[in-house]
Amino acid sequence: MNTYTFPWGIYIGDLTPKTSATDTDDIPVLLPAEAGGFMVNYDSDSEAVSNQFIENVVLLLAQALPPKALHIHVFDFDTAPRFRYLSQLKSHGLYHLYATAETAKKGFDGLEETARHRLHELLPPEITNLSAYNETADYPEPYHLLLVNMDYYPDDFVDVKRIKSFFDSAGKAGIYSILYNGDDDEEEMKGNREKSVNYLCQRFNALEIVDKTAELSPQLFEFSELCEFYDYELVDANQTQILKQLLDAFSANEQSGTSDFLQVPIAKTQDGRNTIYFSLGASSQNYNAIIIGRVGSGKSALLNNLIVGIAERYTAQEVQLVLMDFNRGVEFNAFADHPNCTQLFADYEAASMAVDVIESFLSEMHARMELIEKASVKNIGQYNRKHPNFPIAHKILIIDEAHRLFSGDYRQQQYFSNCLDKLLREGRKAGMHVILATQAISDSAIPSYVLNQTGLRLSFKLNEPKNAWNIFKHGNEVVLDLDASKHEVLINTDSGNIRANVVARANPPLSFDDEVKAIKQKLRQIRASRLPHEVVTPEILKGSETVEKVTQQAEATDNINNNPFIQTGKTKPDWLNGEVK
Repeated sequence: MNTYTFPWGIYIGDLTPKTSATDTDDIPVLLPAEAGGFMVNYDSDSEAVSNQFIENVVLLLAQALPPKALHIHVFDFDTAPRFRYLSQLKSHGLYHLYATAETAKKGFDGLEETARHRLHELLPPEITNLSAYNETADYPEPYHLLLVNMDYYPDDFVDVKRIKSFFDSAGKAGIYSILYNGDDDEEEMKGNREKSVNYLCQRFNALEIVDKTAELSPQLFEFSELCEFYDYELVDANQTQILKQLLDAFSANEQSGTSDFLQVPIAKTQDGRNTIYFSLGASSQNYNAIIIGRVGSGKSALLNNLIVGIAERYTAQEVQLVLMDFNRGVEFNAFADHPNCTQLFADYEAASMAVDVIESFLSEMHARMELIEKASVKNIGQYNRKHPNFPIAHKILIIDEAHRLFSGDYRQQQYFSNCLDKLLREGRKAGMHVILATQAISDSAIPSYVLNQTGLRLSFKLNEPKNAWNIFKHGNEVVLDLDASKHEVLINTDSGNIRANVVARANPPLSFDDEVKAIKQKLRQIRASRLPHEVVTPEILKGSETVEKVTQQAEATDNINNNPFIQTGKTKPDWLNGEVK
């Protein structure tokens, strides 16, 4: 079974006995992964051999790791494609090509930020590298593999100090490198490029391929003296077969408990051909989200489409919602009949009631964690696989105009902050998640702890770089260039790193009355099509009163009542009222 531990060694071929030692077995050649990578030097006649060798090494490495555990980054300005099989992984978000100086700079910035985050924030003091961290982590981090064509990169505009700092520490951060270098033209290098290339040539030991034949050096392979009795043969692999196995594994992963629990279509690619999904769960490794948009940008329409989409694609046994609207209840009133909604808070002035809603959500998280611990499992996914007949539904707290939580009374702000911080950090194990929507993007409006725990970030057009930097990483200013007239939205799935940017087009908003009418009609249709145990009845919280919405909802079966998280006809789980023995 594949584990998230990175292989001890990188398989690059075999030592085959010479004719005089035919009874001796082949010896696999492994390069220690702790070296962080290696270099391939080749002459003009050996370029195709080098390309195939590198592609074989990477395909076999991807095959040895769990599905989608390896992201490939190619820094290569050549016009002709070099890795045709690896490039097929692009549609799965695992292959990233940086083919210009501008994209290479942005790609390097993103990888540098990933390394910095892992080494400074993710790894505890007693763990020295990502592989050791992933060995016991409930939510392991993916590895990154850099393929760098040194004929073009690094260029003269990359600070050599940054190059040194990055590659000296990259291996510990789970970033492995394979550099390749042809010798068919004698470029006169100068400045930063010369210093960077010289450093990399010293940093990584090289495999030489000349006249289509590879030679192991003592620096690269410490047992190279064996070549007196063995011939070294480059790693060979059935690329077509391995690629098929990888793609099949991705498909199987989508059907297993390691796939995302939520996938809702929310936009189209810029050419309108492909659908973009809002995804939360184990596959995307995102468990909370934030949506940014000024008035009239399309934020509300996107959020409404997401909430309706959840009702269309999931029953209340799978996904439940708690909706909080701090915009005078205007936006979320349309969801009073939502079949997945357990509570709807629609009064921005009732701060004490808002506290009750968040406290209730936090209490449920603690109760779920106790249940999961008693079942001797680590998280909701493992619990549901162990108890398939009585699964726990994922539950999402969606807060519109969330910046209002952090304004007003200081003690109230602190309390909300403490609750949200705990939910964002610990909720995913219990299947409790948070989506914040806001039009405010200042530092005070979105605390840093929120962003630190929110990998999925969506934003409509912003106008100032400082606002973009508040949401995304420094230097990621794509959101400033979005076309507001086309309702373009930037969807970033990796905590603001520029390499994870996707520009999409959201649906244009309808008039307010038309949108509310369409939402209500759609939700009535969905509720009518569901079995009684597949829906819940929202508890409407407004002002000082609690309004119970009456629906024709049958009594739940005995089996369903055994599950404290899916109880038909009840607005709150029994355990919140102390009824569960």
